[in-house]
Amino acid sequence: MHGNVATRQQKVLATGSTPADSAVVATDTAIPRNGRRPTIVILEKELLLGDGLLRIPAYRALRHAFPEHRIVSLASRKSAFATTLAPFSRLLVDDALADQPFNASYARQREVVRSFGPLDKVLYFRANLRSVLTLINLYPLANDYVGNSVGFILRKGVKLNIDLRRRSNAERFHQMAEIAAGHPLPFDPTLPVLPAAEARAAEMLPETQRYFGITTTPLGRAKTWPREGLVAVAGAIRARGLQPVVMLGPEETEQRDWFVQNIPEAKIVDIETANGDAAYLLRLFHAVAGRLVGCVANESGLGHLLATRDTPLLTLAGPTNPFRWKPVTRYWWALRAQQFGSANISSIPSEAVVKSVTTMIDHAPQRR
Repeated sequence: MHGNVATRQQKVLATGSTPADSAVVATDTAIPRNGRRPTIVILEKELLLGDGLLRIPAYRALRHAFPEHRIVSLASRKSAFATTLAPFSRLLVDDALADQPFNASYARQREVVRSFGPLDKVLYFRANLRSVLTLINLYPLANDYVGNSVGFILRKGVKLNIDLRRRSNAERFHQMAEIAAGHPLPFDPTLPVLPAAEARAAEMLPETQRYFGITTTPLGRAKTWPREGLVAVAGAIRARGLQPVVMLGPEETEQRDWFVQNIPEAKIVDIETANGDAAYLLRLFHAVAGRLVGCVANESGLGHLLATRDTPLLTLAGPTNPFRWKPVTRYWWALRAQQFGSANISSIPSEAVVKSVTTMIDHAPQRR
């Protein structure tokens, strides 16, 4: 979009400084792309689907606070903002670029961040030593700097303070936006629903039935709970009068036949359902999420996507810390392998998962 167009793309409910605070209405607006506007540069390492979704509240808050700035997201590796999440991120940022060489050298870093216009603010979302080195390197160039350090002590040009970092990454990134702005900002993780996907979801999952979601991840990965346990989970879902809905991403397509054979009563949502269109499948998952009583998921991008609809979610976690990577839904359960004496996700017993799922069904908020 060009010029000073101000088309309202979406009206969404946003919450205050933290997800539990009072409601504020925020809007996503088409971004004026011309002119040499002051620039905010956010430096990232890699943004996969889940990483990008956890950053949506922070990026939206920055757009809310700095509507006239050019906001640039730079990743030194992959960026979902430039690919799978581009339909959403283009409402929040002017430029989302992957494979940027800003870590090649200090001189190259300065060259890259200055190439987008007058540099006003730099936010460094990674929590590592490079945040210190980047502050030193860019100190003469940026008016303001906020690094994801303990207490957010790596800062320039903003109020001097030591702020206790919140527990989850989504909240920490949002804190950095608030520090850059100097005041509280809406925390809004939601994404606009594609009308065509919503209509398809309503066709697949009519309101005459209630549904509970099941997801998985590619076989053999450290984050993948053994799918055999999902048979018992599906049985518990049926025993509560709900129908299982199995959602398979493009990397899980090969598992379709197994789920059809072992959970024959389940509705399957996968690349076949989306007529081979992976981009549309993402939007279809998002629409389906709004029709679920809840969902069980490995710690994955798909789980984070469902959470943006405020879907009650049970996360199964192995070697990673689910509390650090907490999804943005307000209704969240988690089972960690460490609770059962191991870092291996397979140590989570199916009985524990079934118990959590039945609790979710019995106590989760009424949705459909």
